[in-house]
Amino acid sequence: KTEKVDKRQAILEAAEKLFCETGYEGTSTRQISKESGANMAMINYYFGSKEGVFVEIMNERIASFASQLKIINEDKISAIEKLHKVIEGYVNRILNNTAFHKMMHRELSLTQRPEMYDKIKDAMGQ
Repeated sequence: KTEKVDKRQAILEAAEKLFCETGYEGTSTRQISKESGANMAMINYYFGSKEGVFVEIMNERIASFASQLKIINEDKISAIEKLHKVIEGYVNRILNNTAFHKMMHRELSLTQRPEMYDKIKDAMGQ
């Protein structure tokens, strides 16, 4: 079981690295397979496609940020202190992983894949 989880996570980490380096279009599932040590069948099993991997990476990031916001919202502190914590958390996320955020903004600003943009936007709205 942990090996499966490790492979799934290895695929996500390898794909994120490659998407950051070469963009969505510049990354192939073959490259993800090679970088992660997982075969193509595993990528298809877990995610269905390269788009599925990309969307899962975004969903995980969005869920993580939403979790942080929920914790801040439940803090027994003033609204201004909550705002400061939200801003600090957001800035730290960007500064700690600038490559990811550049990639995310680049990919989401491209008009070639409106369906992917819609999937990410829907995930953010949840």
